[in-house]
Amino acid sequence: MIKFRFLILFLSLNLFLQHNSYGQENDNQQKRLLRNTTFWTELGGHGLAYSVGLEQILINSDYKLTIQAAVAYYPKFADLIPLWVPVTMNQLFPLKKEKNFIEFGMGVMLLQDKIIFSGSQFTENNMDNVIFRLGYRLRNPVKKYDLRISFTPILLDAIDNIGRASDFKTLIQSQEFIPLFGVGFGLRL
Repeated sequence: MIKFRFLILFLSLNLFLQHNSYGQENDNQQKRLLRNTTFWTELGGHGLAYSVGLEQILINSDYKLTIQAAVAYYPKFADLIPLWVPVTMNQLFPLKKEKNFIEFGMGVMLLQDKIIFSGSQFTENNMDNVIFRLGYRLRNPVKKYDLRISFTPILLDAIDNIGRASDFKTLIQSQEFIPLFGVGFGLRL
């Protein structure tokens, strides 16, 4: 009888310890997900003068796939389009070391020409802009920061003109190409 009670106690304790170990795995998965989120500030680039945003790694293997959204806002006295919102998908291609990457990305740019705060309406959206990113990224696996330098061109009104162009050459010639460069600093959360 004592052996049976000891066996029940041992199995119950074993079950309890196994349950706690599964809980530890979930905490590590959440920490890994947070490590895959990066807060970016960029001078130049798609935000013209500056931008701030978040990036999430979707596929974290040797060839990383990320999605990034940023925002840049300019007051009326700057005489610029007030709101810039670039959204890109980026592919990171590793170089010899695991912390150096070539980055290629493509996305869309929302330019908000007029913002009316009374009534919370947005008017004159322009989402016809295609953006690209080609650059170098230093992603230190031990420390929590990333650095990058990129060529970040914008093709204005590209999506709107796709249906009107008779061929690819006409499409490219009808676009306003704006070559931009950016330097960014990212902090992994």
